[in-house]
Amino acid sequence: MYNSSELPNRRLVQFVKAAAEKLRVPLQLDLVQGYGDDSAEIQKSNGGTPAICLVMPVRYTHAHNGIMNRQDFDQTVELMVELLRSLDAATVARLRSFADQ
Repeated sequence: MYNSSELPNRRLVQFVKAAAEKLRVPLQLDLVQGYGDDSAEIQKSNGGTPAICLVMPVRYTHAHNGIMNRQDFDQTVELMVELLRSLDAATVARLRSFADQ
């Protein structure tokens, strides 16, 4: 959920943690060093956009075929579906708010 290029929104972090706990999906909260993605730029857009980096461990990511644990993949899909189902206008407004962070 953390990399060296972006600063995740605290409310979004809690939102993801709560969804993972509900589904009993384990999260690894280590900082990924030397890795960055477009989320750093996305979070600066439109007056501030909540962003978070969810990654799966994959071996040989820059080869034509990587290797991952299928359970990691399936649980990440379950987590993403739960996150998307849980988003409504009020939740998005709360996540976007900079008040009391």
